[in-house]
Amino acid sequence: MEKIISLLLSAALLGVVPLAVAQGDKQGDKYPTRAIRLIVPFSAGSQTDALSRLLGQKLTQSLGEQVVIDNRAGAGGMLAMQMAANANPDGHTLLFHSSAYSIGPHLYPKMNVNIARDFQAISLVASTPHVLVTSPQLGPKSLKEFLDFARSKGDLNWSHAGIGSSTHLVGEKFMLETKLRHTGIPFKGAPEALTDAISMRVSLFFAAVGHAAPFVQDGRVIPLAVTSKDRSPALPNVPTVAESGMAGFDYEVWFLIAAPGKTPKPIVGKLSSDVRRALGLNDFKRTLDTMGSVGRPMTPDEAQAYALKEYETLGKVIIAAKVPIN
Repeated sequence: MEKIISLLLSAALLGVVPLAVAQGDKQGDKYPTRAIRLIVPFSAGSQTDALSRLLGQKLTQSLGEQVVIDNRAGAGGMLAMQMAANANPDGHTLLFHSSAYSIGPHLYPKMNVNIARDFQAISLVASTPHVLVTSPQLGPKSLKEFLDFARSKGDLNWSHAGIGSSTHLVGEKFMLETKLRHTGIPFKGAPEALTDAISMRVSLFFAAVGHAAPFVQDGRVIPLAVTSKDRSPALPNVPTVAESGMAGFDYEVWFLIAAPGKTPKPIVGKLSSDVRRALGLNDFKRTLDTMGSVGRPMTPDEAQAYALKEYETLGKVIIAAKVPIN
């Protein structure tokens, strides 16, 4: 009798599994049912905003519902993250963020946002290297020449686009590895930081390649090196930092799209497939080229692992550089 009951229970359980899978699949089939809100943590006109709008257009076409951009700037992107983390996890509220996604939780611990718990990455979208630029009047024309110059002069002033920004963290990483004496000067944004490098009020700025390329082409700045592992297609004649003598140096600002942590897997999977399909379109690739960016399609698991690894890496830079914690 006990054996019969055991067999019956086993059969029942086996019947439940395909039913649960089928129900899970249906969640993705019915999605979306209304407009999708894509929260962006920076103001209109930023590269993060521009990429979110480009992706939003493609997702509107593939999903059949409007993707509405909602710019929510503040606290280094943390206000938007908090808002997205607390949203209904049904796939109709998403977050589009830069690599500050893995920086902000370190700098604003009181806001209690945990990217492992509160979010599920859908895919990376793109990445952009920085380029070290200086004024032509300063003298150095290569990274080696600049390092020699900086060490002979003592304390070095360099500009960045604000505490916790990618231009700040890449600068701190560079200063830690070169052991240069330095003073980082925060500015309201990247345009102001670049202007002071051009005018030689500071010696160095780590500009996003897409932002700096026009100034490089017209000779207003000297490009010393790019921070990515490989040379940038936007500045193919500029060597990498690693090629210039700092083996292993690699830093890029990246962009991703994420959902609240409890969003059903079929919805996350559907979104990821559509994002990766959009990144393969020729017009999307051409637009990324004009920004000095490259597409970075990933599965949800790959993107989640990447963001968490960056969280650990950037956290070490923040601690070593003694970046102020709010």
